[in-house]
This record gives sequence, structure tokens and C-alpha cells, in this order.
Amino acid sequence: MKKVHVGDNGYTYILFGKKLPKYHPLMDLLGTIDELSSMLGFARALMREKSEFYKIPKIILEIQRDLIRLGRDVAAMNRYKEFNDYINENDVRRLEELINEFWKKPQENFQIPGSRSLYSALLHVTRAICRRAERIAAKLLHEEILNKYDYIYLNRLSDLLFVLAVYIDTLSNRD
Repeated sequence: MKKVHVGDNGYTYILFGKKLPKYHPLMDLLGTIDELSSMLGFARALMREKSEFYKIPKIILEIQRDLIRLGRDVAAMNRYKEFNDYINENDVRRLEELINEFWKKPQENFQIPGSRSLYSALLHVTRAICRRAERIAAKLLHEEILNKYDYIYLNRLSDLLFVLAVYIDTLSNRD
């Protein structure tokens, strides 16, 4: 691990020795992915204690592992071909299969985060963070700095987080 030090003058180095200002959209996306993974870790830690959510912590851990790969892809600035495990259409398809598995019925009303359970509220927070990452990623995609599957993955992930929040609300069966 890199030595932690003070005095970087507002710049940081990413893969391939590229130096960027910390306000660069790429750095914003990397920070948002880190925030997303951290919040997912918080949700996973709480859900492990609830037996009715037995599948969800495993799914979240897999997503967190994907986010590490995605962050590495982002830091490589679309030079992902140098890695053999970059985010790809199989990762996106896996999220779509999970969405189909957990999506039981369309909701007739908007979801108000926190209305039914702490667990679904946490997933709504992670969904909002993911949507922010997706907005930043869209800019980088249009500038051809980002692998298209990194963007698509974030898009599907935010959908999955919404679906899991609704699923948890259904399990909690509270108004």
C-alpha cells in the first residue's frame, strides 16, 4: 500500500502515472465509487444479522468486489484492455438477472425512503450515491475516457439497489 503523506498540492496520481487535479471528474467518480462501496458495506454489515435477507449480503459483497474492478477501470482511463477482468457485458447481465429475480411487482407509488425499514432506507441512500456516480460517469463516457460497460454497470446497479430496497420493504411488511 502506498505511503500516506501530507502535501499533495491538490493533485493525485492514478494508474499509469497520470497526475490529475483532485477536482477532475475522473477523481470525482473514483471518490463516489468509494463512497458507494463504503455505504454498501454498512448496509451489508447490518443485513448479515437478519436471516430473511440471507441472499442480499452475499449480493452486496459481490457488487463491492465489482466496484473495486470498476474503480481500477476508471483509474486506467479506458485502457482497460490491459486487464483481463474488466467490467463487461457479463457483469451487466448478472445485475439484470438479479433485478428480474427480486422484482416482484411494479410499485404504484413513489418510494419514500425510510417509510418501512432502516435496511431499505440504506439501500435507497446507496442508490442515490450510485445515481451520482452514474451522472459523473456519463460525462466521462461522452468524453471517451470511460469503458461503456462501466457506465452501463452503474446504471443497472442503481436499478438493482432500488429493486432490493422495494423487496426489503415487501419483506418487512410494514406501513
